[in-house]
Amino acid sequence: MAVLLPGAALAAEEALDAGALRAAGGSLPVMTYAPPSDGKEALFARGIQGMVRIRVVVGTDGALRDASIADSSRSPELDAFALGLVGRMTFQPAKDKAGQPVAVIAHFPMELWKDSAMDGTLFAKSCGDFVMDADWFRQAFPEKRPDQLRGWLLLTGIFVAQRYSAGAKLGTGPDFQAVYDACRAKPKRKLVDMYKQLES
Repeated sequence: MAVLLPGAALAAEEALDAGALRAAGGSLPVMTYAPPSDGKEALFARGIQGMVRIRVVVGTDGALRDASIADSSRSPELDAFALGLVGRMTFQPAKDKAGQPVAVIAHFPMELWKDSAMDGTLFAKSCGDFVMDADWFRQAFPEKRPDQLRGWLLLTGIFVAQRYSAGAKLGTGPDFQAVYDACRAKPKRKLVDMYKQLES
């Protein structure tokens, strides 16, 4: 999957690799505008979230010449959403050691996660929302353990940190499957409250 942007064609072989450019004393492109990520909520409402690693080619004028998926989120919809955002970004060009603009091939991760301890979304999360996220994660990443779900890791980390700061015995916390099953039975309950109940 790729996005071809208007503008002068730029062959990949004319662009320097970002690692090689930095090793030679150059600087990478600087993002000057990142569009709002409006629309991600529709994906989040279905449990779809993750990290997309994107390969970009930025020209000597700072224009984005090409963008493609280097590592997929395993959701074609999320990948397409991330590419759409990148296609609207603007950059200052990369520069060589002498300060001259150069074309560059770079990779960067775009993280599109629905749970955050910083904005309170994790603490407001319902059991039903947790079950939906877990079901999507299991379907998208069958090779991973379900307790590797990012929201679960965040929640567990917060409770471990709280116990540590209070001088309490750390323990292991409740079992993922036990919380998942209890949340399926009571989807309107807050995930944090269910976690606390099963932790004790």
